[in-house]
Amino acid sequence: MGEPSALAEMSKVSNSTKRGFTEAVGRTLITAADPPLSAIVQQLQEGNPDTGIKFFKEEFELDYALARLTTPYIAILDGVTMGGGVGLSINAMFRVATENTVFAMPETKIGYSPDVGASFFLPRLDGALGTYLGLTGESLRGRETGASPDFVTGVKALLIDKAKGRPEWSPNKIADVTPSTILSKFFSRESPFKQKVPEASFTSPESLSFPTDPMKFSLPSEEEIGRLVRGEHPSSSSTAFSLPELLQKTQELWGKQGVEVKVNDVVSRRCEVVPKSGMEEAHVRWIH
Repeated sequence: MGEPSALAEMSKVSNSTKRGFTEAVGRTLITAADPPLSAIVQQLQEGNPDTGIKFFKEEFELDYALARLTTPYIAILDGVTMGGGVGLSINAMFRVATENTVFAMPETKIGYSPDVGASFFLPRLDGALGTYLGLTGESLRGRETGASPDFVTGVKALLIDKAKGRPEWSPNKIADVTPSTILSKFFSRESPFKQKVPEASFTSPESLSFPTDPMKFSLPSEEEIGRLVRGEHPSSSSTAFSLPELLQKTQELWGKQGVEVKVNDVVSRRCEVVPKSGMEEAHVRWIH
């Protein structure tokens, strides 16, 4: 995406196309920086942030436009899907993982933070999985599935110098990171990282409407299963579900492959199955 007009082109695609596809080519769906991150970091070290600002501005605008497409598109994550590749695929209404999928937001490994809309999609993963992936940069495989000084340090150590050891972060220990430092460095209006924030190229985002809920065709979330068990869901029974009844109800509501596995997993972690006792029938009880 080299020009702001690409946003207008995306709108035209949305209006003229019934459906779209994106898929990993070969082994990867990872967008490569043009210029490379090494060149961006070199210019940052020379006191020129403009190239990096332009690159990230265009990348994030493209992700935003994809998120607002009214045309459903299908993303096939058949390979390594990380960082920028996640931004291109995560907002698809249909996201297909395969046995070859390796999914990650590894930005923390180079002293950056998860971007491309990660603050929207990572918190929507069950439990604390999104927080874990964002903080550690760990990968999910197959079915599991600001330019601060640290950004310069991480890219230089891992991508340029190919250093084997741990980068020399600053600060270098969790104990040295205080809430006041975080607030002043990244959230204060006087922060140097907020002095060159570019304005979006498009002036009328209303021209691209948000599509339906991106989780509409996903497996039931942990929260949705919890609402069924606790009797808070519109389809909950007047009495507690037994495990077979819960499996049957979720299959009726979501009716897709993987529902039974997902429900059994949530029940094993978040519930207890109470056996029949006297007049009380066996049932599932939410305990966490």
